[in-house]
Amino acid sequence: MQRTKCSAAQHGTGKESDTEMTLNHTLCESDFYSGDPLSEYGLPGFHAGRENPVYDVVRTSQVFRRLLKLGLGYHDISDILSGLFEVYSSVNTIAETRRIESTSFRGTKVSELNRRLSDGGDLVVWEKGILFDEPLHIDGSARVDFRGVNTAFDPSFAGSHAVVVRDARNVILKKLRLDGSPCSGIIVLRSKDVCVTDCALTSTNGCPLTVLGKSERVLLYRNRIEGFGFAGIHIQGAVSRCVVEDNVVSGGTGTYNGHPGLFIGDRERNLPKKDDFSGKKPWPLYRYVSERVEERLHGPRENLIVSNTFTGNRGAGIYSDGAMLNYYAYNTVEHNGKEGACFDFGSTGNMFFRNTVTGNGNRTGHSDRDLKGDYVLDFGRMADGTARAKVPGISLDNALHNILLGNTVCGNYGGGIKCVRSGFYNVICDNLIEDNNRGENDIFHFFGIELGAAPAENDWDESDICPSVGNIVIHNDIRGNHYSGIFLGEQCVQNEVHKNKIIGASSYALESVCEQENYISRNVSNVPSVNIAKRNGKLLAIVISIRRRICRSVIRILGLKL
Repeated sequence: MQRTKCSAAQHGTGKESDTEMTLNHTLCESDFYSGDPLSEYGLPGFHAGRENPVYDVVRTSQVFRRLLKLGLGYHDISDILSGLFEVYSSVNTIAETRRIESTSFRGTKVSELNRRLSDGGDLVVWEKGILFDEPLHIDGSARVDFRGVNTAFDPSFAGSHAVVVRDARNVILKKLRLDGSPCSGIIVLRSKDVCVTDCALTSTNGCPLTVLGKSERVLLYRNRIEGFGFAGIHIQGAVSRCVVEDNVVSGGTGTYNGHPGLFIGDRERNLPKKDDFSGKKPWPLYRYVSERVEERLHGPRENLIVSNTFTGNRGAGIYSDGAMLNYYAYNTVEHNGKEGACFDFGSTGNMFFRNTVTGNGNRTGHSDRDLKGDYVLDFGRMADGTARAKVPGISLDNALHNILLGNTVCGNYGGGIKCVRSGFYNVICDNLIEDNNRGENDIFHFFGIELGAAPAENDWDESDICPSVGNIVIHNDIRGNHYSGIFLGEQCVQNEVHKNKIIGASSYALESVCEQENYISRNVSNVPSVNIAKRNGKLLAIVISIRRRICRSVIRILGLKL
């Protein structure tokens, strides 16, 4: 554990050092999964040869074409993910407050504070309250400690955000308390080395905390975010090497995919063309704009979301809208109305490691309008008023090379882990998956792990409607109430399903809609399987694995990367 502490001193001099900051960073290098998660099994993908029709499906998909445009392969993804502890360590140094001279600010209005900060500075707010008569603008180096003083908004306040950190560097903003703000909270835009810590952002009419394009090394640490209509934390654009740690995000009222506890996405068309914070509502960023996956080339990368709590939001806990190469670890994601975590619209190369995902997907509090927007209103409601159509603890939709490793996925309503459609070469390994059929009803039942091929809900061309192929499902402990432990949808082929333990499923251990080519071996269960052909068994799986290991060794010897 790393602790950094600085305390106030020099009382009575008119200047104060930074007030106490205690950072309890609980992660160390050993907590990070490093190396290749497939070291025992070989490389994923394309293992049946390039003339195989499955390869033709994947290589023509938008998510794979985007990967080629970015010049990335599986080994690049593995290398980046295994090196993210260095990012975590370097970003946390931002919050290691040095003993600096901080001037007492005795004003009562933000307009006065803006004038004091026009040339930069380090200020501690000492009055009992401060009035937001205009947005706080930080455009240079600054440290502002609000000490949790009361804040209020002038009735004439005009601005889309309370605090705007723009084109700035070396900024610490701490202990700001906004309760019932008539606008969005804090936005960090094109800035580096920024720390937002120990803030309380409650009942925000908008998005409490936003980080936008070409921002780098931003630390969002130990903030409390509660009651919001958009996303609790919104990260979008070319945001990189940021850390979101130890925040509590709860009480979100939005149900749209863009309104979860944490939104991280790469759509560019709805990024504002101008920095206009004059009070437009809703701000253009928070609107949905259609954009094809393969055209999104400047999304968030190499960000770390660790040790947060996302709970009690009507939407999802975490929603990845095409983001790549991000690391999620040790988060608690519980009792959210939609998915605990959703990797959607081309999400690629993300690591989801040792998170706890429980009690999600019941769609509690969703109106008819909400359900109609999700194309599930016609399925009706259950006796408790919630929708019959539930959603899983974790879902992947048009998702490539993501790694779900060592998570606890329990007590969710619409299944444990689900590849909805177009799930390609993802790894689902070493997870505890228990009792995720809580939403079973007269229309739907749910599975521990589902590799699916859901049809399109409407005529979109943003992403692809394909079966889920080439995924690797290994060493999962699947217990308790599921209709089937693992389900394989129509044309979901060349998936590898090995060494899973399935106990307590009500109908089947492994269920496939028909006999189809998947590589299945050494799974253990106390219930039978259906449509799992003998030819898909142990011998073929071993042959495929050996062939892949040989290819892997040759590649390493030659010093090449896939």
